[in-house]
Amino acid sequence: GKLLPGFGNQNVTFHGVWLQGGGDYSAATTAHGCTKGKRVHPTPCHSPHVFAWAPQARPPPLFPSDRFVLETMEPLIKSWVDGVVKESVLQPYVLPEHLWIPITDDAEDVDKPEGVLHVKILNATGVPRMDLLGGCDPYLEIYVRDSQRRLTDVRKKTREPTWNESFVFAIAAPQYQELRMIMWDEDEWSPPDEIGRALLPIKELEHGKQTSKTLDFKARVEEVHEEEKAKATRMQHFAMALGRPFIKKGGTMCHLNVEVTYTPLSRKEVELVENAMRHGAEHALRQRSVQQGISPAVRELIRTGVVQLTLHNVHSKTLVSKLRTPHVKARMRVKESEKSSPLTLANRRGQAAFPAPLSVHVGLDAVEDESTMVEIIIQEKGWVGTSTVGKLEFPLATVIKRMKTKGEFHLQEGSGTAKLDLRWTRYL
Repeated sequence: GKLLPGFGNQNVTFHGVWLQGGGDYSAATTAHGCTKGKRVHPTPCHSPHVFAWAPQARPPPLFPSDRFVLETMEPLIKSWVDGVVKESVLQPYVLPEHLWIPITDDAEDVDKPEGVLHVKILNATGVPRMDLLGGCDPYLEIYVRDSQRRLTDVRKKTREPTWNESFVFAIAAPQYQELRMIMWDEDEWSPPDEIGRALLPIKELEHGKQTSKTLDFKARVEEVHEEEKAKATRMQHFAMALGRPFIKKGGTMCHLNVEVTYTPLSRKEVELVENAMRHGAEHALRQRSVQQGISPAVRELIRTGVVQLTLHNVHSKTLVSKLRTPHVKARMRVKESEKSSPLTLANRRGQAAFPAPLSVHVGLDAVEDESTMVEIIIQEKGWVGTSTVGKLEFPLATVIKRMKTKGEFHLQEGSGTAKLDLRWTRYL
């Protein structure tokens, strides 16, 4: 006869409570809109004296298709939420992928590279067009560790792109790590569209031998679908099969031809890498004892890195407008490598903020060229086209030497200022 919240003056009568040894609870109830024999589930506190009961205040759905629709769309919704959280929230923060805690003195440190993976991106075939209007502008995102992603150049207006670009990765656990690739379609003033994903387990590669591979790129929805299908019940299998025509993106989206070589490090190379990790690449390579017997891939690995730009604020009179809100984006370019920021809006005072940092991979040719510049370009999209608000240039050699450049700088080729942080991060 105790009143429950949400039932007004209606009484809910408990005819008895049955406690099972395993912690299962049941109760028979009578109330308006409720069913006798309603299951009662324990709360997270796992107390034998506390139970929670969620009465159904509305009648059950007339058709069971609601459940089928939810279970069918669950992989697609999960994929979308996962992508938004990872790319928009977690990506600006670099978190350690593992923590090394030695248990014994002779334990092997898995964070020390055991080998070098050399990857040459050749070409792709059958790249689909992701936009209804316009061509395809594909580029690749390549990584072994999530915090060390590299990008290829964008190939404009083609479905058969050719790159011929090389990348080097440090491998600490070849039996577990994988080479992962994501193909994107760049859009000028909107976020890029994901075309597909592929992976290559490093343990499948023969040591010291160049291997030619053709990788099949599949849509992320298909990858999530296979993961969910592997752990689904028979009823969920049926629901997923009913909704398959609505979420299926097709099998293979396109093919990518690559050349990969995994080479274990020699003892001398391991010592060089450890020295570079402690004291920097220049100090390690300055020693005469390491000038001989070091492979070009190892030299490239310890000298290359990433330029990261955090653009806190841009202020320019050009962005002041009473008729519309200016759309602004930032581009950072180092030689042929370039990365663009998501589109942002300027306020009425002509200020624009870019919360997400930009990162550009810098290859060995750019590091060794003393004339290499880090270019930062601020652009505005107007009614009749794209215009340059201003630009900044920093010598790459100075950025590497200082490791961090911070301050407010006057824009070149325009009026205004930019407050930014520019960092150089070595791969090792």
